[in-house]
Amino acid sequence: MADNVEYTSLENDLSLFSKSSKITQLEFESDGDVRIDGNIKGIVKTKGKVIVGPDGVFEGEMISNKLDVSGKATGSFKVADMTSLFDSAVFTGDLVTGRITIDPEVTFNATCRMFQKEERKKLLESL
Repeated sequence: MADNVEYTSLENDLSLFSKSSKITQLEFESDGDVRIDGNIKGIVKTKGKVIVGPDGVFEGEMISNKLDVSGKATGSFKVADMTSLFDSAVFTGDLVTGRITIDPEVTFNATCRMFQKEERKKLLESL
């Protein structure tokens, strides 16, 4: 069913970790959007959106404004605005987010807490 997913257009510059990428100790910070189609372990911080594509695997810590997951994501996630988990997603870890949508076929093994208004404001200022 994930083959029918249409991603919204990215609003900022794009950093792409392609399907052939394998990075084990990433510390990455960006003002733009990030797409992960490879295997990435580490820390990602961006003011934009992070997309973990259907073949993407992310493990680590992530702080972003928006997050779309169709692949596998494991770790600690702080998402100021919207987290979207699509049917093929496998999501494990801790999530704090402003809003969330979860498709019916998602594997979701995580704790989830919604940001309070002031927490969200502080996170947005820190990005």
